[in-house]
Parts: sequence; structure tokens; C-alpha cells
Amino acid sequence: MFKTVTAETMRAIDSHMINEIGIPSLVLMENAAGAVCRAVLEAAATRGAGTAILCGIGNNGGDGLALLRQLAMNGVSAAAYIVGDASHMSDDCKTQLNIALRLGLNCIFVDESYDFHAFSDFDIIVDAIFGTGLKREINGAARKAIDAANDSAAFKISIDIPSGIDSDLGLIRGVAFRADETVAIQYKKRGHLLFPGREYSGNVRVAKIGLSASDIDERITERELEFSDVKALLPPRRQDTHKGCNGKALLIAGSDDLTGAAVMSTRAALRSGAGLLKVFTAAGAAAVLRACLPEAMVSVGTADCWATFDKSQLEGLIGWCDCIAIGPGIGHGHAVADMLSLVISCGKPLIIDADGLNALARQGSSALHENVLLTPHLGEMSRLCAKPMESIKAEQLAHAAAYAKKTRANVLLKGATSIIVSPDGRVTYNTSGNPALAKGGSGDMLTGIILALCGQIGDVYDSACAGSFILGQSADTALDILNERFIIAGDVTDAVQLFS
Repeated sequence: MFKTVTAETMRAIDSHMINEIGIPSLVLMENAAGAVCRAVLEAAATRGAGTAILCGIGNNGGDGLALLRQLAMNGVSAAAYIVGDASHMSDDCKTQLNIALRLGLNCIFVDESYDFHAFSDFDIIVDAIFGTGLKREINGAARKAIDAANDSAAFKISIDIPSGIDSDLGLIRGVAFRADETVAIQYKKRGHLLFPGREYSGNVRVAKIGLSASDIDERITERELEFSDVKALLPPRRQDTHKGCNGKALLIAGSDDLTGAAVMSTRAALRSGAGLLKVFTAAGAAAVLRACLPEAMVSVGTADCWATFDKSQLEGLIGWCDCIAIGPGIGHGHAVADMLSLVISCGKPLIIDADGLNALARQGSSALHENVLLTPHLGEMSRLCAKPMESIKAEQLAHAAAYAKKTRANVLLKGATSIIVSPDGRVTYNTSGNPALAKGGSGDMLTGIILALCGQIGDVYDSACAGSFILGQSADTALDILNERFIIAGDVTDAVQLFS
């Protein structure tokens, strides 16, 4: 598990380490510089060692000036380029500058008139201009320095977070340093995970620079998924297990015109270990499912494309199953709203996707509960919240968390970085996967995977976390075999691997 923090939380952690634990701030700065020094030395081993350090006048700049000294101690030729008004320099940054000047190290104050094209002569450029507190647009000498660094062929390293990336939103504040590698201090920040900040951060390594009390760490409710987290969520299968031990899942999917979504969801659920799976579908989709996937038990719920449905039949299936998913390919028939109300009211773990979400947006969310998982993409989230797409895109976490709190349901907001939020405030980020998933059918597969896992794990939030990671990891596995442009949904399903 990679814990993730906001800028405010990181300030509180810094304050705790300094004021409560008693670690001097200059010691923390020295530790941060040491971690970045190691990254520079590793890069220098293959790329050359000539290093430029772009420094601001805050503590991030102080890290850069401490780095200048540590590189000199390791025999690396480096120069620090300082942007900003020296009269406003932080105390720790000023201390580091004075040490560097007394040692005769190369410190250059620059303004907008400086010829930043000189950066093209360096092998490595380190960004230490702005830290996690940046909330304004970058301009002046800092903007010119960042533009010139981005234009150079040098290997680029950021300290903590690339300058210009909003630490909490991942947005670009006018311009941003495009790092090949970022050394995150103490914890990853949201901006390392949310786009476009994730793209600008490059490879992120976390450097611990001090210790804080365990209760501080325990209050961090955001995390990024890793392999070990997902493996721990999946229960081992005993040698004497049988199909009844591995979940009885009900999938409501497909219509006469939209058979593919039902097939892909069903196939993914079967591939992901559902013990027993019943599909409640339309007559046209049923014929296709029976031909393609004999492992699934198919029940015909309508012969008129969901204008009506067999309520008693669905009630019997609800009574039989452990968990339910509704939505892939069911269309917009009049009966969809009634089916949705019925499965919500049963109280069992429920995944609502695709056309189920569209129906929910039309009829309202007042009946949702903590056993419900919603799996919208940005457009569906926009419809659920009745807010413009650009607003949702700019503050994805805020909107997903607000909706989860309002409705008491769990939300998996799908994207290049998926965000899973619970009504009680837990936040999990999934960064597995690749652009091959940006195709029709990926959401249908995700629904099937989560449904199968819910039958085995029981908890919808944990199932959403595991399912999101497994879909992305499967796409990564498929990418090892097929170019991302050639992958289709079925290739990813074929690559689904649960962790034994």
C-alpha cells in the first residue's frame, strides 16, 4: 500500500516531525537532499553528471541548495539557478544558500532576462522551484526556466512534485516541469496520481526523511493500490472447495440490440472465479450467451427489449444470489427503472454500471445504501451529479467523494487513474492499466470482474479495489503480447489473472 496525502496533511506531518518529535527542519531538508542526490548519482552513471538545479526561495529551494552541496561532496559538477526575490527567502533556504556561498559553490540568481538556453548544456536538470503549496499560475523567470528545461534533452528530476503541478488536483498551474523522475518526500501526493500531474511526474520514488508517530500515519485515509494489497484481499481457495463456496452472482445485462456488453460482462465474471453465475437478460441476448458461454446459466427476463420484465422471476433470482450487477447493455426500456429499484431495495451487494447509471441519473439516488457500488466514467458522473463535464474532470475526487457521502454509496470513478471512494471517506487510487483499455467493452469487463470478486470477498468497496487493479494488470499483461492499439476487450479477459 502506498499512502497518499494532500498538501495540508503533509504540512501537518512536517509540523509534527519538527515540533512534536523534535527533528530539526534542517535535518529533514538534509535527508531530502540526500535522497535526491542518490537519484542524481544513479542518473549520472549512464547520462553524464553535469547538473543544473533550479531553486525557488522556499523550502523546496532549500532542498535544492542542500543538494548542490551534497553533489559537490560526491564530486559532481553542479550549479544552482535561483529564481525569485531573495528578500522573501525562507529561513531554511537562506541558511542553505549561505552555506553554499561560503563553500564557493556555484549559485546564480536569475531573472527574466537570463538566457535559459544554457540549460541545453547540462546532462541532468533538477527542479526545486515550487513544492506542494503552489496554488497560483507560474509566470516570470520561473516560467521561462521551466520552459527551457522542458525543451532540453537533459534527464529531469523533480523534488517532491514537479513545479507547476497542483499537489491536490494534479492540474497544471500555467506551466509545469516535465520530470522523468520525481523523488516524493515522505509520501506520494494526489498530484502524482491524477492527470496530467501523473504524466508530468514520470517515475515516482518515495523517500522517507523522518519518522512521525504511528497515529499520524493511521489517520491517512488515501492510498494507491499495489499488487500485495490486492493479493491480500483475495481469499485462498481450499483444496476441497466447491462452486457454492465461491459466490452466487446475478448479472442483469444485455438486450436484443446490445448483446456484446452482456457477453463481455459474463465472460469476465466467469474468468474471475464466480462459483455460480446467472444472467437475467433479454431473449435476443440469451440466444447469443447460450451459444458463446455455456458455463453461464441464462434466464430470459423479457421478450420486448425491457419494455416489461418478469418481476417474480427476478425476485426469485435475487433471493438465490449473494451479489448483483445491473446495467451493461440493458438499454433504456421502461422496465429498467423498476428493475433498478427492485435490486437496490433488496440490500444485497450491488454494482450499478452503464445503462443502470443512466437510469439512476433519471430517477434519483435517494434509495442508495452502503452495499451499492457505482462505476461511472466521467460522462456518467457528470449526469449523476448534474454538473458540467469540465467541472468533473478538473476535480474528480471532490465530486466522487461528495456524491458518495450524499448517497451513502461507494463510487468507482473510472479513468486513466481510477478513484474508488467510500461513504465513510476512504479513498483508493488505481494506476494499473494502459491506453489499450480506452476502448468499448472495458467497463463491461470491469463490472463482471467486480461482480465475481464480490461473491468471493463479500465487500463491494474491497471488490472494486481488487477488480479495478486486476483489469488494469490484465491489460498490462495483454500489452506484453499485443500492441495496445491491437488489443480488444476479449484479449484482456483472456489475460485475467487472480493471485494465488
